[in-house]
Amino acid sequence: MIKKLCLTAILGAGAIIGCTPIMQSIPLRDMSEQEIKASNAVVMLNQAQLAGKKFSVLGSVEGISCKRNSHGPSATQSDALFQTRFWASKKNANAIANVRCTQNKDAIGKGCLETYTCTADAIRLE
Repeated sequence: MIKKLCLTAILGAGAIIGCTPIMQSIPLRDMSEQEIKASNAVVMLNQAQLAGKKFSVLGSVEGISCKRNSHGPSATQSDALFQTRFWASKKNANAIANVRCTQNKDAIGKGCLETYTCTADAIRLE
C-alpha cells in the first residue's frame, strides 16, 4: 500500500511540475528595440577567444525556443541562442561562453511539441 501511495504522490507532483515552463521565452515582437539591440550585442565566444582576456562570469543563462502547436513555427537553435543572449543581456553581460544546445522533440511537459534549449555562462569582458 505504501508503494502505491508514494507512486501516486510522485506522479501527481510530476504532473504539476510538468505543466510549468522552466524558463520563460520572450517573443521577439514583445521586446523593445533597446532589448533587441542589447541582445544582438552579446557575442558568443569559445575558450580560445577568451584566452588571455579579463572577464567575470555573471552566472548561468538559458534560452528556449518552443513549438507550441502543430501549426506554429518550429523551434530553432538560432531562436534559443537569441533567447540565451537576451537573458545574458539582462545580467549586463556582453558575451556568452560554454554554450550547449539540445533539441527535444517531445517536450509536452514544458507546454511545447518540441524545444531547443541553450545554456551558457553569461560573462562581462573588461
